[in-house]
Amino acid sequence: MVVRSRIFVRLLSLSFLGFAFYYAHLYLGLFDNVLVFKPLAIVFCLVALPLPILVVNNRNLFPELAPSGRTVLTLASFLLLVHHFLLTFIFVLFMNGDKMV
Repeated sequence: MVVRSRIFVRLLSLSFLGFAFYYAHLYLGLFDNVLVFKPLAIVFCLVALPLPILVVNNRNLFPELAPSGRTVLTLASFLLLVHHFLLTFIFVLFMNGDKMV
């Protein structure tokens, strides 16, 4: 139970690092190399994939969390996955090596 909680927190922190990665490129244009950017975008999308699965399938992930809190956590992790998927889809499919700024 503690191991899954640690895994969830580590994946969640990597997903928030993905937020910084996506928006640093979107608004600041920090990543110029497409050969580095596209695999990183795919990795951040894959990191966000198990988050909703862990929350839905493991009722003992955070035992002190109320059922409404678990619902909010599930919804938030699913929205994070959708966000990462859409940004990865847009960046990988439509980026040709030029800045998006």
